[in-house]
Amino acid sequence: MAGGNAVAAWVARVDRAAVRNTQDVDLLVRRSDLPAITTALESAGFVSADDYTIVTLEALVRMKLNSFRRKDQIHLLDMLSLGLVDASWLPRLVPEHAARLQQLIDDPDG
Repeated sequence: MAGGNAVAAWVARVDRAAVRNTQDVDLLVRRSDLPAITTALESAGFVSADDYTIVTLEALVRMKLNSFRRKDQIHLLDMLSLGLVDASWLPRLVPEHAARLQQLIDDPDG
């Protein structure tokens, strides 16, 4: 799981009430697995389950910092407010991502 649903899963680990709903579902799959995945999803009626894999928090933060659209910024702000992400992340990020995270830390109201 990636995107907004991955953010929701991580946020829910800290505070279920802080979870934001998302309208779409992002799946990260190998292209070679797509036919089998499509068949499985269709045969299941595309029903979500509790036994899913979530992208690592580090990979998710990097994806959000890379895209950095307003919804990505909101997701990052949610994670910052809950302590999932903080200034200790800055040294392990590439400079552009570190600057973006610092911007959110310095001015969360944008």
